Amino acid sequence: MKNIIILAFVLLLFCIIVCVDIPKPVKGDVNCDRRVTITDLVILHRHVELGDKMKCPGNADMNRDGVIDVLDLVKLQRHLAGLE
Repeated sequence: MKNIIILAFVLLLFCIIVCVDIPKPVKGDVNCDRRVTITDLVILHRHVELGDKMKCPGNADMNRDGVIDVLDLVKLQRHLAGLE
């Protein structure tokens, strides 16, 4: 009986890992809606200037330097303008 429970647990864990679609982070999507829009730019601006919180701060580091700052804001602006 113990082996059956262990096997069932392993199969359940496998199914969770394989069957569940875990979305990849979208660089610039700071509000976690899976899209990069002007809304993300406003939220990032408010974070940089006022310290407001973001839902997905990991997506805010546009230049991947480990710091969320005005350089990320400029990079997101350029991305939205189609320049990058």
